[in-house]
Amino acid sequence: MDKIGICGAGLIGASWAIGFANAGFKCFVYDANQNSFAKFSKTSNKLIQDLRIINPDIDEVRINSNIILNCNIEEICNDSVLVQESVVEDLEIKKKIFVQFWSNIIKASVHVMLFVYWLIVITGTFLTVSYTHLTLPTKRIV
Repeated sequence: MDKIGICGAGLIGASWAIGFANAGFKCFVYDANQNSFAKFSKTSNKLIQDLRIINPDIDEVRINSNIILNCNIEEICNDSVLVQESVVEDLEIKKKIFVQFWSNIIKASVHVMLFVYWLIVITGTFLTVSYTHLTLPTKRIV
């Protein structure tokens, strides 16, 4: 089974995890704030109930069995086909996370794609970056 890493266990991270888990991916979820995991179950249950409106046959047991919480950065990066970054929109927090991603991507011999919707401050101007591409010998960040 293909593995997806999710960085961020809030509303957006839970949404990504449910979507990927419903598609059959094993999702490993990390969040620096341990309080996020306490809220994750409540948030994901609400999201799944919302999905029942569209698909009454949605398999809640399958979704929940495909989501693993309380992982660390190394666990979400190692052997993942995708790492989805969904942390709070704070530049300093994102910088720290990407330093951790980089060190773990260097260790792992996998293709890792980081979907980033990130505001970067360059010479006092905000630029919206939707995807950043960098190709390494056996690793990729998108």
